Amino acid sequence: MAEMSEDILSHWLLTGGPAARDLRTAFQELIERLEGEGIPLLRTALNVDMLHPEMLAAMYTWQRGDRLVKRSDTPHGIQSTGMYQGSPFRALNEGETCIRRRLTGPEANLDSAEMEDFRELGASDYLAMALQRSDGGINRCSFATDQEGGFTDAQIARLDYLRPYISIMAEVHGRARMTRTLLDLYLGTNAGPRIYGGQVKRGEGTVIHSVLFISDLRSFTKLS
Repeated sequence: MAEMSEDILSHWLLTGGPAARDLRTAFQELIERLEGEGIPLLRTALNVDMLHPEMLAAMYTWQRGDRLVKRSDTPHGIQSTGMYQGSPFRALNEGETCIRRRLTGPEANLDSAEMEDFRELGASDYLAMALQRSDGGINRCSFATDQEGGFTDAQIARLDYLRPYISIMAEVHGRARMTRTLLDLYLGTNAGPRIYGGQVKRGEGTVIHSVLFISDLRSFTKLS
């Protein structure tokens, strides 16, 4: 285990992580660095809230054997599904900060279908953590291992120590993506990126070619 007083990974989470191309890339490197420290991960997930009329959150997942982290969108309304009701992420949203479920041995706690799925996958231990944001909300992450006996006390302490640093990295990327998405949604995919790129000064603009099309709807008065 790396000494927490001279911690390379936490420093990277504050510098290299936020500077990565996107959150998928940063999360991929975080997983590789954790495994490099000797934490055997079977599956990981990072759930980041979105501000979008159709989507609630973005989910980044990785499972051993995957070449790259996968990204998917979680739609609004999932809170009413059975999958969400039994999910540890629900407990995090309701105020829990850390949830651990041993999946094998005498202390096994398979209190949801999701935990049963993890055990079928071969996991022996599961840990979910709330990632505090500066606005008072949270993002969420989880780690599962197939290590015999589950995570060690030192590995749990390590992940908990890194939690605020992971929170910062997730929030930086999450807010940047949220800003770009909102600009694209409400201003369009042409103006949005230009504004995000800094073209906001008075009088600044771009010359474009355009066509003005004017028409009338036949029998509009009658239809009205």
